[in-house]
Amino acid sequence: MERLFSLKNFRTIMDHISDGVQVFDSEGNLVYCNRRSAMLDDINIETAVGKNILEVYPSLTRETSTLLKVLRMGMPIFDMEQTYTTYKGKQITTLNSTIPIREEGRIVGAIEFSNNITEVKALSEKVVDLQNKVYGDKKSNQQDEARFTFADIVTDDIKMLELKSLSTKGAQTDAPILVCGETGTGKELFVQAIHNSSRRVGAPFIAQNCAAL
Repeated sequence: MERLFSLKNFRTIMDHISDGVQVFDSEGNLVYCNRRSAMLDDINIETAVGKNILEVYPSLTRETSTLLKVLRMGMPIFDMEQTYTTYKGKQITTLNSTIPIREEGRIVGAIEFSNNITEVKALSEKVVDLQNKVYGDKKSNQQDEARFTFADIVTDDIKMLELKSLSTKGAQTDAPILVCGETGTGKELFVQAIHNSSRRVGAPFIAQNCAAL
């Protein structure tokens, strides 16, 4: 009876999984490459098998290749990000899990599973760039935002004078202070003055617009 997991069946299974799969010998020479990996990396399987990983991926080095690291250390690496350029000039970022293959206690090769995260990484970088454009200038000036002191609150109103006195006392404690009021009533003026009268005057003053979040 034919063995269930023959080499042919193994190749069929590997060619239908979503991850790229490659097998290398102990010298880093390509032994097997599934279709997913070949499509992702612009590899011609027939001509690539037998070549060293640094020939197949000229943009990698002994230091940046997760596969060569595993062959050197003899320890598996899981979910390590690797960015490289194919021979056609396409930049790819993958999340690699690489496992050494042992036979009678010695390393005879390694198998590497690669998950393509190129689009995910590009999207995340766009989000970070957008956040920096929106909030970057404000964040860089956060430490200088506390410009006002109680001397800037000029008033003869009894209620306002009471608020100044109460706020001055509150600034001398470490207790959290909640300032409430409608838009335009001077809440930010008071919290800056409290900060500048407190023991934290030398520390950054961080203003966060909750409505923007």
